[in-house]
Amino acid sequence: MGDDTGTPEGLLKAAEYVEAVQSRQGYYIACLEEIAYRRGFIDAVELCKLGEGLKKTAYGRYLLSVAAEAGGEG
Repeated sequence: MGDDTGTPEGLLKAAEYVEAVQSRQGYYIACLEEIAYRRGFIDAVELCKLGEGLKKTAYGRYLLSVAAEAGGEG
């Protein structure tokens, strides 16, 4: 059987992978607000509003940066 998150080792590997992608590539894995924005369910203005509520956190600042790239901040 292959590794999966069903073992402590598999869970650690998955967590390390997520951390590596997020820190090296600068984007969040499974960021629901970003997914909703990129799929057209919400616009950049709504994404900015969601980020404003969380702006004291790294996650909120990330949402604001995605909105700013699209011109939704302001």
